[in-house]
Amino acid sequence: MELSKAIEVSGIELPKEILSWHAINPNLDSKKSDEVVGKLDSLGVSFIPSGYSNSFTPSVSMMMQSRDSVQQYVDSIEGDPIICWLDSDLEFSTLIYDGNEVKVMQPWPWVHMVWNEWIIGGDVDILVGDVTGDPPVPASSTILTNLRDLAQIGRLADSSRWSIRDPSYDLSEIHSSDICFPDMPGNWLEEIKIIHALLWKGTLKRPLVASSNVLLDPHRPWFVRGGVTVVFNRDVMRTPTPRIVVNGVTTRRGDSFWLIRNVILNGFSSRHFSFPLLHRRTYWNDGVKELISSFESRLLSDLLGASALKGTYNTLENDNSSLVEEIRSTISLRMIQSRRNLSEAMETMHSVKEEIPNPEFGIILGALSKSLGNLDALDVEDSINIMTTQITDYLEVDEDGIFLDR
Repeated sequence: MELSKAIEVSGIELPKEILSWHAINPNLDSKKSDEVVGKLDSLGVSFIPSGYSNSFTPSVSMMMQSRDSVQQYVDSIEGDPIICWLDSDLEFSTLIYDGNEVKVMQPWPWVHMVWNEWIIGGDVDILVGDVTGDPPVPASSTILTNLRDLAQIGRLADSSRWSIRDPSYDLSEIHSSDICFPDMPGNWLEEIKIIHALLWKGTLKRPLVASSNVLLDPHRPWFVRGGVTVVFNRDVMRTPTPRIVVNGVTTRRGDSFWLIRNVILNGFSSRHFSFPLLHRRTYWNDGVKELISSFESRLLSDLLGASALKGTYNTLENDNSSLVEEIRSTISLRMIQSRRNLSEAMETMHSVKEEIPNPEFGIILGALSKSLGNLDALDVEDSINIMTTQITDYLEVDEDGIFLDR
């Protein structure tokens, strides 16, 4: 749609094969591939799929394998391409607030803006962009905020809510969970069971929106890399993405440690890319037992990964701090916050009982209770030691936890 519209407006067709789409997707069947090939071929774009076999690997492991596969694949490509490294659940659209509605639109030609960025500022190695729509954190990190919104149905709110940064994130340093988000005009979300919205998608009434406030003053810290990455220097793709595992839990935020290593250790440059894409989590197709298990594991995965990342950044910012102490301080605080959030979420459940069908009510309450138990059972000190050992090895930090050659 974007390419067709851009060609229609400009009257200029793309030079043949200047743009190619490489789909590293294990679930892409040949029928769908042939359909996409036909559509893009008419626009002068080549489509190159890789992988047709279905995968039953757990989602976190599959995500890590996908990163490895993409990096190895890029290393095999000839020439010096601009690489748009994008997650598979993104769309070339953006969610914006327009009048009285939240709408999915194409306010800019995203691929063309990548080229424009290269023309006006191609001296940077990595561009990191944002997403709109579903928050890029797991549902376990948005559960309290979403339940509070469910309890506020019928209350009024004005459009200023769409300018709030991190509106959904329970652990956000921007305190917005008590702000009223009772009803969302428009319907960008298709019908979905509330249990899936709360335990999987993480979105009820607070999708990320491309408001002018957020676009002009981006909220993403430089060290946080998400699913929208534009690479002008392919050498950065040779930096391995770490897999930080704590007692069987693969922590999130490994892609951000990849960015930190490239910038701090390898001397590459990074900058924010101002054009977000739309993030929609695919439907949960497995059973309820697997849904609850995913909610529980992603809570620990995000808590450990986000704490390790925050502690690492704090160490970079303070010459006198050590990695172990910064991670210990961060994870201790976030453990307290997470326990409080889960306890308050369980209390809030009883305020929204009429909004949730009986079977789903018990399932959600059980998932919260079990997750709280998992937090209580977590050996924090052991987790800190395991994470810091792996991070110091990856980032080449000395035995005192001090970064070298900063």
